[in-house]
Amino acid sequence: MTFGAGSARKEPLLWVITTAGDDPDRKSIGWEQHEYARMVRDGEIIDPAWYVEIYGAPEDADIYDEQVWIDCNPNLNVTVSIETVRQEALMARNSEPVEKLFRWLRLNQWVSLKRLSWLPITLWDETQGDWSTADLIGKRCYTGIDLASNIDISAAVSLFPPQEGLEDWRFIIDSWIPDTNMNERVLKDHVAYDIWVKNKYLTATPGDVIDYGYIQARLEQLNKLYDIQYFCGDQWHLEVLRQQFGFDIAKKFVEIPQTINGMSMSMKEIERLARSKMITHEKNPLGRWCWGNVSVAPDGNMNIKPMKNKSIDKIDVIVALINAMAGAIKLEEKRSIYESRGMRSLL
Repeated sequence: MTFGAGSARKEPLLWVITTAGDDPDRKSIGWEQHEYARMVRDGEIIDPAWYVEIYGAPEDADIYDEQVWIDCNPNLNVTVSIETVRQEALMARNSEPVEKLFRWLRLNQWVSLKRLSWLPITLWDETQGDWSTADLIGKRCYTGIDLASNIDISAAVSLFPPQEGLEDWRFIIDSWIPDTNMNERVLKDHVAYDIWVKNKYLTATPGDVIDYGYIQARLEQLNKLYDIQYFCGDQWHLEVLRQQFGFDIAKKFVEIPQTINGMSMSMKEIERLARSKMITHEKNPLGRWCWGNVSVAPDGNMNIKPMKNKSIDKIDVIVALINAMAGAIKLEEKRSIYESRGMRSLL
């Protein structure tokens, strides 16, 4: 533009406007123009042809200070109400991904958004349940499935909603890995697969790919132990299993799209329940490791999904949990907690 149309005019005027961007690698044209404008504004370079205005919060600003919002948004209460920003700020306090979106879209801060961690590992530790899996026998649940195509971990997570005898949500984990080359992967990846197998947190199947026969046998066992309402997973995974199961189990298969639309609501519900300590889980170091590995991909509407290819390492257990919760949200009848435990009074 500047070397074409601009140079052909005696007094060219170009108007460049942008918000902060999602550009963790700092390679976009938006970042290039922003940095040039900032250097002009700060006197690092001299270019009298540029007039610069930048509305954005400094990196060390208190992002919950309303005066900061006013300074960053000259159109506040014109196109966006301050009540809307207050609500968004409240959401940002309770969620790291939402906080980064708030910084990007409301405070005009250039924050890397393509790779965001989901929930802190401390939240996993704080929600370990003080109960036995024997307490869950016969209880209603939804089993989420995430199958590996070859050498990765496969997982099934059975999620129990509140019901008679259970006042909180609970989940248990089953997972599988091929045993061939597992010891080499322990040394290469510095991950304790062998110890988890020894302590029965992970099942090693013979061969260099996962034997789905082991998964089938375990899912059939789970179906007898618990009142599984549905098996929830993506279409390909369910189709692989459908060929191995009889009609009585295959009819319980429910597809969960592995998209932002299919997974965001489930992830937000898991986060809400975890932060309010209304979901607990059995002790499982593999599950803990996967929980800490999850990175998410947000969109501009504060929706998220897990990113397998961008996460720190394996996240299969948590994907299975997300699938289970998606099925429960979609299919669980709305039951009042008072139906199972009655009213309580505080004296």
